[in-house]
Amino acid sequence: MTNKPVPFRVLCLDGGGMRGLYSAALLDTLIKRVRGTTDSIDAGKAFDLIVGTSTGGILALGLAYGLPLQDIIDLYVKKGSGIFPNPMPKYISGWLSWLPKRQGAANTGQAALRRALDEQFQETTIKQLYDKRGIAVCVPAVRMATRKAWVFKTPHIPARANHQAKNRDDNYKLTDVCLATSAAPILLPLAAVDNPDDETRYDVFADGGLWANNPTLIGLIEALEITESQRDIQIISISTASPPTGMVIDRDDINPGLLALKAGVVPLETSLDAQASGTQFMAKFLCPHLKANVEIIRLAYDAPSNEQALCVALDRADKRALTALTDMAKSDAENNILGVDSKHSEAEKRLLREIINSMPVMENALQEAA
Repeated sequence: MTNKPVPFRVLCLDGGGMRGLYSAALLDTLIKRVRGTTDSIDAGKAFDLIVGTSTGGILALGLAYGLPLQDIIDLYVKKGSGIFPNPMPKYISGWLSWLPKRQGAANTGQAALRRALDEQFQETTIKQLYDKRGIAVCVPAVRMATRKAWVFKTPHIPARANHQAKNRDDNYKLTDVCLATSAAPILLPLAAVDNPDDETRYDVFADGGLWANNPTLIGLIEALEITESQRDIQIISISTASPPTGMVIDRDDINPGLLALKAGVVPLETSLDAQASGTQFMAKFLCPHLKANVEIIRLAYDAPSNEQALCVALDRADKRALTALTDMAKSDAENNILGVDSKHSEAEKRLLREIINSMPVMENALQEAA
């Protein structure tokens, strides 16, 4: 009698700018409620593969690196206003004064983000991360020279029959990967990243959310390749707190002007939301046709209140926005995920608790306790 291999576990994290605070706070609240402890938990160690896009890419690399969730939350809370110093106005009337300041604020914000990331990751490269922690990571971006998808990967797939080892990205620094995946058009500049293997070359990247804002399919495909469909696959997919979306458009007003489209922000947000929801449907319908047994649990936000919705945006980092995102995360974790009115089945909640209980306490916390 052979023992069945343990399931291969994947964490997938959506993009969404400052709304990544919701994702981090949601995961933190779930862990505290399930574990009943304030110990610093190494959440990344519960997963074989972590995939994140844009702000989710920063969270993914932080968890894989071994940062406590509180440190990642502090990145949003303490550094957010410096990264997004000139948030988009809610109403068209404010756009004429916002646009002239946009470029300077975007450059300032990207520099602030680089400093914050360097504080956490120093000079660590993708390969060094994998060698130290053994957690596979995928982070999507767009290479602007070709306008094609690019996925930064740890060297987790070795050479084998009919396959070369995948180690193209070994020497990229984690900071540069974060800047590449989060270079959201309009909000932040494109990211110019030096080629670590050729000092004469560089590449320019745009936000991975342009094609994979919900990276669940990337996580599924990568898990199938790593396991060669020989293990069960369990995927936890976490959204960001997108406010209610949708437009009421008059039949005679289907050619809106630049201001009505908020200088391109409306198409950007539409692309992110549509892609995130479409990916989830595709993954759901694909799973029954695979050789591997795949389970996907999507932890999606509940609808915020009208007041919360007014506070939440890709680039809002003021006190009201931070409070709204944190409150929404705690409420969703306690009520809509773990509560008696949960949208999830008992089997899904049981699996979620099992994964959270498998997370070890941080090694430095163990050393301090000793």
